[in-house]
Amino acid sequence: MNIFDTIIKAITLPVKIIIAIFLFSIAIIIMPKEWLEILGLTTFVAKNIQWITLVSLFTASLIIVNIGYGLIKWIKACVSKLKRKAQENIKKENIDKKLLDLDHTEKSVLREFIIKRAYTIKLPVMEPPVTSLIESSILESVGNFYMDTICGPLYNIKINEYVKDRLTNEMFGLPNTEDLTEKEEQWIHNNRPHFMEKLERLKVYGV
Repeated sequence: MNIFDTIIKAITLPVKIIIAIFLFSIAIIIMPKEWLEILGLTTFVAKNIQWITLVSLFTASLIIVNIGYGLIKWIKACVSKLKRKAQENIKKENIDKKLLDLDHTEKSVLREFIIKRAYTIKLPVMEPPVTSLIESSILESVGNFYMDTICGPLYNIKINEYVKDRLTNEMFGLPNTEDLTEKEEQWIHNNRPHFMEKLERLKVYGV
């Protein structure tokens, strides 16, 4: 076995073993002569002091490299976490802006969750208002399963958790009251998304 093979094997040793070798070699170097005599290591240390010193320096460098590598990984993880948090904050800001600027077709899609009294419903993702709500993260797909219909691919869709607590009657396009009049209920029924009639004929709107 040549010196290069030895170095490669040393580098691949677990950090705990490298630290143990470092501490052992340092302990031998700084150990009082009286202790070396008691342990019977005086002759061994005298003959191999250069190698013991090299081992201590080499293992120390490996420890420093491992610490540096761990520190770099920790810094990268922190930076990545900060980036994700910043992106999440930007996403939430964009959602809040979009919620204040919903058009009547997007509001009609959101009202379907109230009409169905469900947290998750099937919606055609190729329809412009549905696509817009998904792209703005107000709605999101539940899983990858879908079915093909005359309205296009139909996915299980739910309202984003962040959005749920921010939705108001105005965002749904509803009067700011708890009880709707018969006229208001009729208006909601008459202003449902154009594709819902086709889906209800197919009986595929439930989840």
